[in-house]
Amino acid sequence: HGLRESSRVHARYAAAAPRSGTAGPSAPVTSWGYIRVDDGVQLRYSLIRPAGSGRFPVAFIYGPYLSGSDLTNDTLHAQRLVGAGYAVLGVNIRGTGCSGGQFDAFERPEAIDGADVVEWAAAQPWATGHGGMFGPSADGISQYRPAGLRPPPLAAVPPVPPSTDLYQDVPPAGGI
Repeated sequence: HGLRESSRVHARYAAAAPRSGTAGPSAPVTSWGYIRVDDGVQLRYSLIRPAGSGRFPVAFIYGPYLSGSDLTNDTLHAQRLVGAGYAVLGVNIRGTGCSGGQFDAFERPEAIDGADVVEWAAAQPWATGHGGMFGPSADGISQYRPAGLRPPPLAAVPPVPPSTDLYQDVPPAGGI
């Protein structure tokens, strides 16, 4: 598995039709749907973006904590980002929330899925083609692997506060 050319990514995700709605003329636009990744698994996403037409950089949170109905698990940052002109995309990692597949924390399929979602988001008509990932805890840790695959639209990865040593930091102190 590697990253595929954008034209193949566009075609593969064309069937992921979002559901949309707004609360008023100046309220942010929200939508949700599913992104089908290369092996057929569907990842649940929620999107919030500024009202009106236009293209926005994408702030992407990718993690296991999203319930499937929440826009992100980091509402305060999402609101601030939308207010600053970003589209905020929250995606459940495979096997969590409303996403299909089997959850296998921090393994290669999670990385490939994350990189594919970055490319999918960049190709959307509401996106500028660039963006970054954000989020704390597991959402922060989950940024490392997709970033390591270097999807071209990914411009920033500021994980907060992630662990670099899962053996020492994630289970009880001192490891397993």
